[in-house]
Amino acid sequence: MRDGVQWDLDLRDDAHRLMLLDLYERELRRRALARLPVGGTFVDAGANVGFWSVPAAQKVGPGGRVVAFEPNPWAVHRLGRNVELNRESLAPVEIVAKALGDVPGTVDLLADDLEAGASRATLYAGAVEAEHPVRVSVPVTTLDEAVHGDVDLLKMDVQGHELAVLAGGRRLFSESPPTCLVVEVQGELLAHAGVSPEQLVHACEELGYRAVDGDGRLGHVPVARPLPPEFFETVVFQHASA
Repeated sequence: MRDGVQWDLDLRDDAHRLMLLDLYERELRRRALARLPVGGTFVDAGANVGFWSVPAAQKVGPGGRVVAFEPNPWAVHRLGRNVELNRESLAPVEIVAKALGDVPGTVDLLADDLEAGASRATLYAGAVEAEHPVRVSVPVTTLDEAVHGDVDLLKMDVQGHELAVLAGGRRLFSESPPTCLVVEVQGELLAHAGVSPEQLVHACEELGYRAVDGDGRLGHVPVARPLPPEFFETVVFQHASA
């Protein structure tokens, strides 16, 4: 039990151990979810087992909505379990067992171990250390295809695939841009997609967002640009219309 949420975790996974120790982005999640209104909509790109989706569903309440995208079949099962454990206090949670990208289709999801390494599953073979990684074919959808209506907060943690997720939301960002984005900007992972931290942050800015918070310096103090290749922060962006 953490902050009123009950969890089913696998302590072989690094992120799950951090959650058990109450160290997993606790303060950042608290501040970011404070921006999410009761009755609002939260979209989670890379939901894993619900570290953001479940508290968000609790925050928005029965009148709200959560859409959680997770392509790893093992993580999807445990995400459903965590939703069920807290069902009475949550908004409806739509679990979409697909990856997000720039176009619909299918893609291989890879990892050293899709269970014990669920938080490190990736679409890029170069990001996996194992000589013979575990591989599973998963469907891909886009934000434009799968998300309709207003979105208050969109969180993206997709192991370097964030720019492609943004590209798949051209209609969403044009017609009804989410009020806030929470984006992991990790240079090491982005490099496997041929993307730099500067490109990802600039893409968010081009969509009308500015950094307002995060777990590092960007959003708190002016940061030298362009961002260095090794830049790694989770950043909260707010849309200019908010």
